[in-house]
Amino acid sequence: MIGVLLACSSAYAQSSVMPDIGLTDVSTSQEVKLSDFGSQKAVVVIFMCNSCPYSNYYVERIINLTKNFSSV
Repeated sequence: MIGVLLACSSAYAQSSVMPDIGLTDVSTSQEVKLSDFGSQKAVVVIFMCNSCPYSNYYVERIINLTKNFSSV
């Protein structure tokens, strides 16, 4: 699972193009770029720590969100 949230800020107008950022997928060690997702309307990336009790509290919720919204 990749984890980062890309959210709109006031610095970007709705018609602005997001820079093609790249992150490392920790499960495959490969770089994943925003452009790899084509014309999808949303990309969700979540930063979390597996030793943080607060992050671990949300693991089940994140898994359920992934299952419920994977077609979106």
